[in-house]
Amino acid sequence: MNGNRILMLFASTALVALVQPALGPHTAFAAEYNETGTNCWVGKSNVVVRGKGDVAMSYVFHGTSIHDNPKSPLHKGSYKCVGSGTFAKGIFTGQTYCVAVNKNKDKAFVVCVPGKCTYTRGTGKLAGITGGSTMKLLGPFPSPEKGVFVNCSTNRYKFTIPD
Repeated sequence: MNGNRILMLFASTALVALVQPALGPHTAFAAEYNETGTNCWVGKSNVVVRGKGDVAMSYVFHGTSIHDNPKSPLHKGSYKCVGSGTFAKGIFTGQTYCVAVNKNKDKAFVVCVPGKCTYTRGTGKLAGITGGSTMKLLGPFPSPEKGVFVNCSTNRYKFTIPD
């Protein structure tokens, strides 16, 4: 090697050594997803009737998530959610907390309010997940028994996972 090549190789190595710690191990690249999908779930609720058309409730439900992008890290995942809220004058107000699990057992933690969900954190390959989803309900569907609810939604997902 001539002197110029050695100097260029040394300068390149030094630049990487200086820049890499500032970027951190997960800052250089991120996978961004903008996709659609369908979720379906079944759950059970506990209801306190406070008056005509006015109820308070708690609920737990389990479901599956099918994304239109088969390479999505959340495609064919499942989830469990718990929440509570009120239904008065035809309007639901409440909050739901979920944990979604993908086929690799990586988890994403989610907080939902009516129509919108936000990823708060994740584990494994979902660590650092940010973003969320919006949904449009397709049901409700007929219930197999009192206190059980069944529904599906179409969803628009937009999220980022650090590499």
